[in-house]
Formats: sequence, structure tokens, C-alpha cells
Amino acid sequence: MAQVTYANIFSEPRNNVVSLISDSSNVSDPVSGSAENRKWIYSRVPDIKAADFAGYPFIVINSSDLDTSIVDQSANARSKMVSFDIDIEIYTSDRGYGYEDGRGLANMEAISDDVFETLMNVTNRNTLRGYGLAFANVEPTAISEQALKNEMTYKRIFPLTFQNRLKVSAWLK
Repeated sequence: MAQVTYANIFSEPRNNVVSLISDSSNVSDPVSGSAENRKWIYSRVPDIKAADFAGYPFIVINSSDLDTSIVDQSANARSKMVSFDIDIEIYTSDRGYGYEDGRGLANMEAISDDVFETLMNVTNRNTLRGYGLAFANVEPTAISEQALKNEMTYKRIFPLTFQNRLKVSAWLK
């Protein structure tokens, strides 16, 4: 993780969330054991028909949306309150092999529990705050069913909103 600054205002908020979620002690992959390692966190929905696709479940952590329109700014307009919105999307499927067949909803609930616990953990919240991402709120959506590449999947979104006062004037670097 790294401090969010004017120089990395678009890249670092997402990188910090990815670091937190990809830590297997925070959010564990329910279909791979501790000896296995597969890619399951992406920046966009992967090509699920590709030969190198690691399979369901997977998590998509989108890039951050930046909002500097919040009126709260310093008197000299060199810094202002900045809001970062980052969506974490969880996808699972009932289609699997062996034991995993029919476990889409169970996997969704297990991953959702881990993500929620990770985001609400006081130590994690303080760590993110220390790097410039103070939580405003976490409000997960209901689970939705959707067809994705001709496969029925489950999806849940964790929309995250962070806020922080940052220098927003280029000549202050």
C-alpha cells in the first residue's frame, strides 16, 4: 500500500483496495486450497471462455471514480475534500466440477462475508485511513442473477466511498 497523493490520485486508491482484498488472510478463495494459487481478482470482467481463465468465483475491483466537486476546500483553494468511489464486484456460478457444482450461492455468501468483514475491520479501516482513504460508507447490493457469456451467474457489488483532503493544485507538488 502507498499514500494517496496528487501524483497518484487515480491509481493508488484502487491499488490499496486490491492489496487489502487480495490478502488471503482477509478474503480467501473458496475453490482453491492453501497450496494452490489462481488468479481470481481482476480489473475488469475476464474473458470467461478463454483457455487461461481460472474459473469462478472471481472478484472485479474497478478503477476509482474521482469527485472533487465537494465544496469543502481550503481558503487558498490548494486543497479540497476528494471523494473516491470504487466498486468491488463478486461473481460466482453454480456450474463447477465435482464438489463445486451447485455452490454458486454458497460461494457468493462466503466471499461476501469475507469482503464485508475485511472492509469493516477497524485495523483495516485505520490502515486505509493512514494511506489517505477514509471510509464514508459500505453498502453491498443484493445478490442478482445474470447471464454472463451464456452462463447463469450470481453477482453482488460492494460500492465503496472514501474521502480525504488532498492537495489539488499542480504547482504544490
